[in-house]
Amino acid sequence: MRKNKIKIIKAISGIILGLGVLGGVIAITNHFVRKDEVSIHPTFEVGGLNANGKYEEDKTTLYTKEKFACEGLKATLDFDSTINYQIFYYDILDNFISSTDVLKEGYSGTAPLNGAYARIEITPINDEDGKISWTEKIKYSNMLNLKVAKNAEQNVKNKFVTIKGRQFQVVNNVLDNVFEYGIRITDDLEFIVHDGQSATTKTILSVEKYKMLEFRPLKLAENFGGSYFNIKVFQFAELPNTDSIYTTTNMDRGEQLAVSGANLYTLNFEKDTKYILISYQGSIDTSSTYTSLPECFTLVK
Repeated sequence: MRKNKIKIIKAISGIILGLGVLGGVIAITNHFVRKDEVSIHPTFEVGGLNANGKYEEDKTTLYTKEKFACEGLKATLDFDSTINYQIFYYDILDNFISSTDVLKEGYSGTAPLNGAYARIEITPINDEDGKISWTEKIKYSNMLNLKVAKNAEQNVKNKFVTIKGRQFQVVNNVLDNVFEYGIRITDDLEFIVHDGQSATTKTILSVEKYKMLEFRPLKLAENFGGSYFNIKVFQFAELPNTDSIYTTTNMDRGEQLAVSGANLYTLNFEKDTKYILISYQGSIDTSSTYTSLPECFTLVK
């Protein structure tokens, strides 16, 4: 009887020790999982995506029919995986933007401008019969591990907006502003194709923590001294949409650019301004020049 008790105690101790080791493994594993990201498991179906991001019938590939929010997207392949894959990006209206090259290893790139959603296509490398069966669909899709930002889906509505049919991405850094060459905005918030002397941000700049916008034209004046320019700033008290109320302010008076860059133009935001759009018009007519425009602006608290 005493021997049986000893055996039982040893067995219980072994179980407790095993759980302790398992707990340690779990703790170690969790230590390497970032708290700001989550694993996702989209459903893959037999079929493919063409060069325009549209569905095409293909029995040799898998694709995600449903788009998923792709902020912070990271992809890794199992060590013994036998697949390649490709990521396709879409805006908030599900319009195709671009795709990556065919990927053969892990990926953690940044989505293109206005890239709110993604779909993925999987291509088996050495499928024996060239057709993907039900069991193979599960096998191949499980070889690809996907993670996104924890609040990726919720963040879509806070990071992407539509104004009169045009897509905009919200950015928090003035240097992340992207200007579209040949587009200007009227006072009625109409986007029109203009001559080569215009550029308008394709991004919405968040300025909630700032009181002033400064413009120093040095970057432009270095190569185009004596040119004229006019800047319109559209101020919004809320995340803008087609029906948003806004204030339009001219930041300058059509003065000449100073080659020295000494000229400084400032705009004090309205008290409730949280977001702005910038439209530039000047006598500079090369698209490459506008890539330096973001560097001319500074936000002041």
